[in-house]
Amino acid sequence: MIYLIVVLGTVIAILWKKIDSLGGVVGCLITIILYQAIDLAGIAFIAAFFLVGTLASVYGLREKNRLHIAEAKQGRRGWKNVTSNSGAATVVAITYLIFPGFIQNPELAIAVCFAAALSDTLSSEMGNLTGRRYFSILTAKPALRGEDGVVSWSGFAWGVLGSSMMAIVYGFFYQFNYSFVVVILLGFIGNLLDSLFGASLQAKGYLSNNGVNLVSTTCVTLLALFFTLRLG
Repeated sequence: MIYLIVVLGTVIAILWKKIDSLGGVVGCLITIILYQAIDLAGIAFIAAFFLVGTLASVYGLREKNRLHIAEAKQGRRGWKNVTSNSGAATVVAITYLIFPGFIQNPELAIAVCFAAALSDTLSSEMGNLTGRRYFSILTAKPALRGEDGVVSWSGFAWGVLGSSMMAIVYGFFYQFNYSFVVVILLGFIGNLLDSLFGASLQAKGYLSNNGVNLVSTTCVTLLALFFTLRLG
């Protein structure tokens, strides 16, 4: 029944035109892997990221198009977007399935990965609409919204909200203890890293936007694994 629900959800997302066919297949496989590793929480993490991220992408779409800051393909996800945001979580899940004793708390690392992804998505999608003053994260000098590494205080607030939402999902399935705070903090740090890498590596052409997403989520996922080793 769970697998049927996952497949039906994927078909609906494809028909809804919020993800292309290949992206849907990849997302479906990743969702099944996460479910195998950490049960329903795995589905909840990726579903929350996809649903909230999609709503943020389509919100104010007309205004985003006017400002030329809308995502390509009107926010429709592809396999590169799926893997760049959930790749680190997938590796953690696969590692846990093959070597169950190697990772003590895979759910924390997986939650942090999606917290960073959602924090970055909300910070970008909503911050570019609601911000008042935009500045470079490297120089703090005024800059144009939508450019690589350009942030706003409103975007930071949306970023904290994004990581907090994923932390609430984590707390619902597990506990509202120190790990809850870790998810919020590391998720937001992942957002900041994304902006830093965007202003440096992406701006210089060394990484694409998907590459920046993958590197930033991987960095904070590794930090989360470090926390599990030190505190687990």
